[in-house]
Amino acid sequence: MNKRGSSGQIIILTGVLLAASVIIIAAISSQMANLRTITPEQRMTSILDDFRDLRQSFGKALNYNLVEPYNNTVPSSYGWPDAWYCYYVGNIENLSSAFNETFDEFYALELSKGNILEARLLDYQINEYGTAYTVVISLSLGNGKESMSENVSYNIVCNSYLTYI
Repeated sequence: MNKRGSSGQIIILTGVLLAASVIIIAAISSQMANLRTITPEQRMTSILDDFRDLRQSFGKALNYNLVEPYNNTVPSSYGWPDAWYCYYVGNIENLSSAFNETFDEFYALELSKGNILEARLLDYQINEYGTAYTVVISLSLGNGKESMSENVSYNIVCNSYLTYI
C-alpha cells in the first residue's frame, strides 16, 4: 500500500485505542463506585471535647443502668402538700453488670465517631454518710493519633430500700 493508506490505518488504530481506553476507565470508575467504601473525614478537632463529654455522662449512665428510678406523686389527701418524689432502688451487687452495659453503650457511640474507648471498674465504696457509693473508673479514649486517660470518681445513688430525694 501507499503512504496514504497506511496513515489511514494509523488514524483508525488510534481511534480504536482511544475508545477502548475510555471504556476501560468507565468500567474501573463504575467498579470503584460500587465498593461502597467510606473515607473518614479528617478530624478537625482533638478528642478533648469527646473525652470531656464521656467523662461527664458515663457516671450518669452508670447510675441509670444500676437503679430503677420510680416517680411518685403524693396527693394532698395525706395531709401533705402536693409533692413529687423520686426514689432509686437498686443493688450495688449489680454494679459489674451495669458497668458492662454502660461500657457497651458508650463503646458503640464512640466507635461511630472513630474513637476507641477503654474503661475499667477499679473500686467502689460507700461514702461517709452512707447514702451513696463512690465508684472509681479508669477511662481511656483514643483515635489512633491522640489518646487521653483518667481515673474518674462518680457518686452513685443506689439503695436496696426506698430513698426519697
